Amino acid sequence: APSSEHDWDVDQRAWVINEARVEAREAAEKKAAVPVVVSIKQARLALLQVDLLDDVDAVIAAEATPRSLKIEWEYASEVRRDWVEASGLMSALKLDDEALDRLFVLAASL
Repeated sequence: APSSEHDWDVDQRAWVINEARVEAREAAEKKAAVPVVVSIKQARLALLQVDLLDDVDAVIAAEATPRSLKIEWEYASEVRRDWVEASGLMSALKLDDEALDRLFVLAASL
C-alpha cells in the first residue's frame, strides 16, 4: 500500500484513499496542536480578548461555586484544559470542545 490511508479497491484495481482515515489523522494532528496548559496570565488575556473574562469572574464569584474552585482560579499559576472541563467552567461558559481548543490556542499565542 502507498500509505496507511490507502485501501485496495478490487473493482478499480487500484489503491484509493480511505477518506475516513485521512479525516481521523487530520483531527488527531489538529488536536495535538492544541496546548493542554497555558499560564493564568495567558488564560485571562485570552478570555478578555473574547469577552469571557467577566463571565468567568461571575462564575467564580457566585455563592454556589465551591471554595476549592475559587482558590484554584485565584492562586493557580497555570490553567490546564482538563481542569476547565472538570471544574464546570466549560459548561458554565457554554463552550464546546472546539471553542475551548480555540481559546487555548489563542491563549498560548499571547
